Amino acid sequence: MLQLMTLDEWAAAKYRSNPPSTDTLRRYAKQNMFSPPATKHGRFWRVREDAEITGNIAAPIIKKTDSPLLQRILADGCQTP
Repeated sequence: MLQLMTLDEWAAAKYRSNPPSTDTLRRYAKQNMFSPPATKHGRFWRVREDAEITGNIAAPIIKKTDSPLLQRILADGCQTP
């Protein structure tokens, strides 16, 4: 069974030297840049031990010429107000 680890524990296990700072890892967690995603448990972000940093895989491009309904869906995923 895969264990959940704090970001510092995960970085220590993944990187032999010069791991990303805790602030950077927190920012990645907030921006959903881990796969599988990090989850917040109380005050701490936790990731599975097999998690990887993927970056922003796909972000929709919202054009001003798109219909207002499409803009709203792309912005927050909400179909109706």
